[in-house]
Amino acid sequence: MSALQPGPTLADLAVPVVPAFVRVSLAEMAADFRRPAPEDWVTVKKNPARAVYRVESEDGQLYVKVFPVRSTWDEVKARLGGGRAEREAETMTAIAARGIRVPRALAWGEERAGGRPLGSWLVTAGIPAAKVSDVIRKRLRGVATGPDRSRRSALLQSLGDLAARMHEAGIYHRDFHAANLLVRPGWDAPGATPQLVLLDLHKARVGRRPARRERVLDLGKLFHGLVWDLTRTDLFRIIDAYAPDAGRRRGRLLASVLAAAHRLEQTRLASRGRHAVRDSSGFRTERDGAQWLVARRRFEARAVADAIAGGFGGGEGDAAAPLTARSFDGGRARLARRAWLAAVGLHERGLHAPRTAALAERRSGALRRVARGVLVLEREPERRSLAELVSPDARPASEPRPTTAALARSLGRFLARLHRAGVAQDDLALDGIGVRFPCDVGGAPAGGGPDPDRVGLLLLDLERLSFAAGPLGESARVAMLGALLVDARAVLGPRAKRAALAVLATYARRAPWFVPDRAAARALGSAVATVADRARPARDGAAR
Repeated sequence: MSALQPGPTLADLAVPVVPAFVRVSLAEMAADFRRPAPEDWVTVKKNPARAVYRVESEDGQLYVKVFPVRSTWDEVKARLGGGRAEREAETMTAIAARGIRVPRALAWGEERAGGRPLGSWLVTAGIPAAKVSDVIRKRLRGVATGPDRSRRSALLQSLGDLAARMHEAGIYHRDFHAANLLVRPGWDAPGATPQLVLLDLHKARVGRRPARRERVLDLGKLFHGLVWDLTRTDLFRIIDAYAPDAGRRRGRLLASVLAAAHRLEQTRLASRGRHAVRDSSGFRTERDGAQWLVARRRFEARAVADAIAGGFGGGEGDAAAPLTARSFDGGRARLARRAWLAAVGLHERGLHAPRTAALAERRSGALRRVARGVLVLEREPERRSLAELVSPDARPASEPRPTTAALARSLGRFLARLHRAGVAQDDLALDGIGVRFPCDVGGAPAGGGPDPDRVGLLLLDLERLSFAAGPLGESARVAMLGALLVDARAVLGPRAKRAALAVLATYARRAPWFVPDRAAARALGSAVATVADRARPARDGAAR
């Protein structure tokens, strides 16, 4: 019997290359896909759509992919066109026949109850290889000279060449990113051509040559995961390998691919926001009468429940516990959800934020209004606001702290990253920016001490954050910087002007909207100062 032939029961997985314990374990998991995998199975990926396990056997390493039937549409597709395991196995065979390296499919099987499909499994042989995304980020990122520079060039050219061969062969991957590509051992040998292996083919289509829009989307997926790790020259190297005859059209092709990558990023961020309040790979939800809870999956239920109990009781949690709770009552109850989504949004954009564990809401009345919200946070080392750190009145003279110049440079970099990511906050102030005390730094020199030039900053006031679809516009940026300058004048007094110039100089160099020269920095400083001067009388009047 062929290894890819289906059967009505799991007994048809009995092919010599698949160990018996795999078949038994799959049969045990058949009745309920939520059951944990056997202890000797290593979970590679697990979410409501599928799970991937790594299994060690006498015949080598195996990967088992489990596809549950989650919806009526999944059931219809399984009845009409076979389960997802069957479709991926057939796709892998067709792609391998076209000369593209893919894992070897060993067997697949389905489970049905009364003719109704419950799910399917695909077993593939393991490949001794590394993910392309890991190789680029951990070894080749930022390499400018030496042998690794030529290795990076060879790897990027192989990426473009694989994409070209894939599309010419009539393959539209639909999920063509660097984490779904493996590079075989020996790729870094002098003069070697990296050999790439294509993974995760359950969405792939094999047939006619993809249309231009589909080809751009595949490349957009690839660039979406690599755009922060590669230079513009690196991206052009991939484009040149993909379309060597493009000539002057290479610039337009790169622009189209980067636009597709930007759209994918906006879709990803919106999707992550939705996943943060529903069952997904990273979160779980529970309902108990009027109470609703969403928590990160890595936290134990007992620790979350204890923290929430303290929050609903009006306290801030046990000081010795790893979690703490912040309660929002009455008209502010919905701010808990807003702060939760803001923290998730910051993390997804690669920005520092308080580490959230769970969100709980209690509803009341006929309209089920939110009566109380509780935000559960991981208890972190002591943090001080930037206002406390720079104010001479609030800081004992004996406390060590970063220099004012280091704080100014770090604040300029931090604000540039916020604005590039589309993060805005009304009336930003120094007490809304946190610093882990005594020093939160991003590296250590050879001597072992803290790096005085890098200070880790984060936003503390999550309830007032908003996110734009792209980088902030000029008016929003200047307004946010002006509000910060107003507060700096109140805290620093005569020293505010010098500190503000240092912040703005770093910001102008880091932000992609300004030319990095002194004239641009002065123009920016003038605009921010004008906004600050207009806002200051209104704030002083409100204070009186």
